[in-house]
Amino acid sequence: MRFAAPVLVLLGLSFGCAAQDQVELVRNGQARATIVVPTDTSRWTTQAATWLQQYVEQSTGANLPIVREGDAQATGTIISVGHTKLARQAGIEVDHLKWDGCRLEVRGDTLFLIGRDQTKFFKRQTGAWNNNGAHGTARAVLKFLEEVCSIRWFLPGPQGAHVPRHRDLVVDRDYALTFEPAFGFSDGRFAYEPGFLPGDATTPASLANNFRVAIAANTGGHTFTWLVPGEKYFAEHPEYFALLGGERTAAGNHLCTSNKDVQRIILQGVQEKFDLGYDIVSLGQADGYTRCECEPCEAMDSYRWSPAGRAWNDYLYDDQGLKDTPADRLFLVYKWLADELAKSHPDKKVLIMSYGPTTWPSKVVDYFGDNTMVELSIQEPPVVDAWQGKTTGITGYVYWYDTQLPMGLDVHATPREVSDKLRWLHAQGFIGMYHFPETAWGLNGPVFWVMGRMMGDPTLDYQTLVKEYCDGVFGKAGGAMRAFYDALYKDRGKLLTLDQRRPSRHPKGMTTGDIYLSHYTAERLAALETHLAAAEAISADGWLGRVREEFEYTKRITLMVRDYRAYKKEPSDRAWQLVKQRVDHFNQLRWKIINYDDDYVANWFPGQPIYANHLTGGLLHESKVYYTPWKTRKAAVLKRGLKGLGLGYGGSFGYNYIREPLTLDFDKPRP
Repeated sequence: MRFAAPVLVLLGLSFGCAAQDQVELVRNGQARATIVVPTDTSRWTTQAATWLQQYVEQSTGANLPIVREGDAQATGTIISVGHTKLARQAGIEVDHLKWDGCRLEVRGDTLFLIGRDQTKFFKRQTGAWNNNGAHGTARAVLKFLEEVCSIRWFLPGPQGAHVPRHRDLVVDRDYALTFEPAFGFSDGRFAYEPGFLPGDATTPASLANNFRVAIAANTGGHTFTWLVPGEKYFAEHPEYFALLGGERTAAGNHLCTSNKDVQRIILQGVQEKFDLGYDIVSLGQADGYTRCECEPCEAMDSYRWSPAGRAWNDYLYDDQGLKDTPADRLFLVYKWLADELAKSHPDKKVLIMSYGPTTWPSKVVDYFGDNTMVELSIQEPPVVDAWQGKTTGITGYVYWYDTQLPMGLDVHATPREVSDKLRWLHAQGFIGMYHFPETAWGLNGPVFWVMGRMMGDPTLDYQTLVKEYCDGVFGKAGGAMRAFYDALYKDRGKLLTLDQRRPSRHPKGMTTGDIYLSHYTAERLAALETHLAAAEAISADGWLGRVREEFEYTKRITLMVRDYRAYKKEPSDRAWQLVKQRVDHFNQLRWKIINYDDDYVANWFPGQPIYANHLTGGLLHESKVYYTPWKTRKAAVLKRGLKGLGLGYGGSFGYNYIREPLTLDFDKPRP
């Protein structure tokens, strides 16, 4: 399945004095236009009009009034927002656009800002509004603010917007713009949203930068866990769950997928999601899948891998491994579910998770149906090629930024790598991604910016985008910061390719400490310090503080690991004391970061809760820390203190963690 490049057509845009061929919006800081919304306006159209009013006022000082059609007489230029009668009378069409595509156009003395919008709003089972779906009218307003007012939302939070000042605002009478984003959704961690884990795209920054879900979709996989939860069913129906070693168990929530009642419960659960209002619902086995060993399940396929056998990565990629023995006990159920759902909900789609035992497609099911899509957790060419034609669409579960994984709080992908990969994914027909751009904005800000902009338009140039980010965020220090980021991102692929930075391809034996020592040589640290100091000499205000703090984290952890390894090689009292100093120095920074107050975090530290959890992970499994909000853990962590506390999660291969020297007791004689 292939999609054309995003459509962007722009004509007629100017500032300054209005001529006969222009319409005035603001003159000398005074309103010359009225915002008009439909009589029965939706909450998202109301939100779009409010954003337009707020940001025009921030930019020009003029407050444009908002009126409903028929409620009041509009004066001056009319800015029609959303699906007004005016838009219908003018023949402004947007239903043919993809996702949350939009149209901006001047007709006579009216500027139309309209987009493809979700028509049915619904609430989640929790009672909260579901904000997934197309909000094209909001997109049209934000596109106008970007193109006409030159506003950019570079970072999350109230300090992250760049709003230039204008006394006058005029638009040419032949002004017209059509925009269709390249990707339909970007689910998972909403980089421009406040909060901890998955939420909704509700801020101007999220929508403008394409971190949003423009489909009424439930993506991400592992849905069997909540469709057939062990805490609900195991006591009365242990037969619903996997038979392991001769006993039924709900541990891990692995199901007996040959059980007809299990299949029925899953079917009903997906149907309920469709009835609620979702257009796409994910289907996927529990994380860390362990197969059921009952006779009916075992008869469905030849999938027999277990941790006691060969290494998973060998089994995953070898021709004699998973490729030849896929888990059809899952695929056959997916096919049955898809067929049943095509009968009950023919206008809906299911999203099959390709992950672990379902990485490679079925040898039995050649085509899953016109109502199916697939979500690939591995986006390597052989896997993508193998799935082409098996469903009607492809999406990706992307691990580029997950702080649990080996790269941790460091740089997971460079702007160039993101640019190249996004273009390739778009060319392969991918329509969306589930991913984790959640923290470390100081080091990764340009990366998140490039990704966001290119999810809208993959034809953009990443170097131009990095320059735009640096100039917009750091002002006069932008040039020095481009040099800093160039040095930071240089030659990343020589140590690890983008694919090798996730667990299934990560080199065995390469630890978090190895990564830091390899990337951050003495020469590179010195160069980074020089560039950052040069920027600070120009202006040390604002976001440079975030960059400095994250660079200090990088520098201190690198020096700590380096000197500890030197001590291990040649133990001495002097070397031991140096290691102690490095640990104390690092812990001082850790303590500072985890003690920031809410006001500072809201304004200047996006992602601090995830950052703080990582800093205090104590080598515990991710389920004990990563998925627990920092505000829940904070008091206990502060009471315990940092002495002897390991960094990161898991303490085993595939995780980002530092054990020694952080866990050493320096009050005792050295080993």
